[in-house]
Amino acid sequence: MISAVNLRNSESLYQSLVETLPVHVFCKDKEGRFIFGNNLFCRAMGKTLPDILGKTDADYFPPDLAGKYRRNDQEVMSSGKVWEDVEQYQTPEGERRHVHVLKVPLRDHAGELIGIQGLSWDVTAHKRAEEAVRQSEELFSKVFRALSVGVSVARLSDGQFFEVNDAFLQLFGFRREEVVGHTALELGLWTDSQERKEAIARLQAEGSLKNVEGKTRKKSGEFGDVLISMELVEMGGEKCILALFTDITERKRAEERIRQQASLLDLAQDAIIVRDLEGRIQFWNKATERLSGWTAEEVIGRKVTELVYKDPMVFEAAQKQLREKGEWAGELHLVAKGGREVIVYSRWTLVRDAQGNPKLLLAINTDITDKKRLEAQFLRAQRMEGLGMLAGGIAHDLNNILAPILMASELIREEGVDAKEIPKMLNMIHVNAQRGADIVKQLLTFGRGAAGQRIIVQPRHLVKEMVKMAQETFPKNILVHPQIADDLWSVMGDPTQIHQVLLNLCLNARDATPGGGTLTVAAENAMLDDHYAAQNPEAATGPYVLLKVSDSGIGIAPEIMDKIFDPFFTTKELGKGTGLGLSTVLGIAKSHGGFVKVYSEPGRGSTFSVYLPATPDLVATEEGPRAAALPGGQGELILVVDDEEPILELTRKTLERHGYKALTARDGTEALVLFAQWRGKIRAVLTDVSMPVMDGVTLIRVLRKMEPGVNVIAASGRGSGGKAFELKTLGIHKFLTKPYAAEKLMLALRELLPRKHL
Repeated sequence: MISAVNLRNSESLYQSLVETLPVHVFCKDKEGRFIFGNNLFCRAMGKTLPDILGKTDADYFPPDLAGKYRRNDQEVMSSGKVWEDVEQYQTPEGERRHVHVLKVPLRDHAGELIGIQGLSWDVTAHKRAEEAVRQSEELFSKVFRALSVGVSVARLSDGQFFEVNDAFLQLFGFRREEVVGHTALELGLWTDSQERKEAIARLQAEGSLKNVEGKTRKKSGEFGDVLISMELVEMGGEKCILALFTDITERKRAEERIRQQASLLDLAQDAIIVRDLEGRIQFWNKATERLSGWTAEEVIGRKVTELVYKDPMVFEAAQKQLREKGEWAGELHLVAKGGREVIVYSRWTLVRDAQGNPKLLLAINTDITDKKRLEAQFLRAQRMEGLGMLAGGIAHDLNNILAPILMASELIREEGVDAKEIPKMLNMIHVNAQRGADIVKQLLTFGRGAAGQRIIVQPRHLVKEMVKMAQETFPKNILVHPQIADDLWSVMGDPTQIHQVLLNLCLNARDATPGGGTLTVAAENAMLDDHYAAQNPEAATGPYVLLKVSDSGIGIAPEIMDKIFDPFFTTKELGKGTGLGLSTVLGIAKSHGGFVKVYSEPGRGSTFSVYLPATPDLVATEEGPRAAALPGGQGELILVVDDEEPILELTRKTLERHGYKALTARDGTEALVLFAQWRGKIRAVLTDVSMPVMDGVTLIRVLRKMEPGVNVIAASGRGSGGKAFELKTLGIHKFLTKPYAAEKLMLALRELLPRKHL
């Protein structure tokens, strides 16, 4: 029989035990009243032990929950078995918790059932972790199934698949049961077993493979291309291969089609360039390589303006029209590798995407360099014909210019001339000499030309020059009138060729008025609308500059009106014309994108109207004399080289009078000796281009080797002519055409020398 002492000791031991356990311990009697609760349980209930003794679940929990707990208690007492479950409850602070509850029958020392004893412990963190894992697995499962790329998981040991997604099955054409438990080799997915072995070996060595292209075979036997990425992962303690398959069959086919198309484009004779909207080159065919000298590998990704296009203003004008109309066509001057100039007829088209947005630019260039050279030779021959037709008037005018010069110089040389008259005579000599120089300059410019060069041109200057030439060389019984709009637009064109158009039309007008009359040269703006374009097939809508040459002469007979533009057709006497003038006018107008209209009445004169596409947004550089006083030098030393003694001496005096110091040399050899002696002190060199022994270009080339940064001004009585390209490659941008005034020389020196030296 247990003594009272032992019983008390036993109860004390039990009490100590249940208070140290990290679980909630509680006891209820048969009626569900709490008869015990350890401190941990009481704290969880938010009560003390005296508060809960004698109370039931109904005192602390909602009726439904309290009823559930009571039923559980009764089941334990009636069955005598252990009851276990995870239950939820809400703390007094409102937090929902999960507890694991264990209930067992409670008996007294005699073995009689007196209630239940329960244990509970908080498993909220565990339940939350389980829920997170469940949600993660559910999310992974959804992602795995929803992925548009094929995904498979296979054991590394034997290569058998144990999971694949729907995209994998769709890609290869299998059912799930046909794949799971089988290997890729058994299914015939790998067309090359050796390739698979090498891939697996790399995977084991590196841990992953990214974007490896491979050939596969589908269930149907059809071959395809896939992009494979593989990772080594551990699942269930076993190493597995996680693989992603992206079908690139269509992409490979498209690439092959593009390669085939590119190879066809490489066979084309025309140079084809594709560039993006920023001007970066995307495609460059073989013909472009031959034309430009640049290989595709050298240019892909670079901007096209860095390589071939010569004039940025012309390029921008073409770009503007391309943006507005979606296409552009015209002549361009390109610079090939090494500086060689190439002329092309270029067609640009804006390529758009499926939504209609600009995406790429396609340019097709046809090499017309040789054609333009032949055309230039023809045009120059025709210009020479025009000059020949002016020869009589030019000779007459030059004689009129030389007469006062000769007479005035003779009078000055004679003794007894009134000193007051000398300045007047000198001024007369200067004016007439300048007039003669202007005529020679016009003839040189027109005769030589700059064939094929397209720039922004202001036609006002060309009309003024033509009117001046006509007034000075045509018979005096022909009155020449200019009519030029104040706001005349610019055109993109060749100034020499436009001048040639005006000259040919003026010569025809002169010949049509043998007894005298009026000749009007007009220039105005014209905006052509759809109505006009519909009635004139050669015209397009948009802005034009209209050049008109009208005369009051004999007119054109109706029966020959259709023939006047035919080559070699002429009504003039033998030896007075080849019949190429109007043919040349029409050809030049068409090459500029324009057209020609003619109106004539027999006995009342004719009007030729030449329409040239205008560029209202682009402004040509205005020409005209500088009125501002030019500063002189500050003792800078200038080396002057010329084989003409008078020019050499007068240039020296002019420089010294305007504050410079001068050294003179009669040829290139003497100039090199002086340059070496005064090296570092000579601020600039003024040299004639055409000299015996050593010409100016050779001299400049040697000077550049001696001192790369030497300042040079080139001069010639023939203009820059064929030396222009050589001078440009040597970095010479200052050129004076003889005879030149002192002001032009001073201006050139001011622009050439650094400001600190002036």
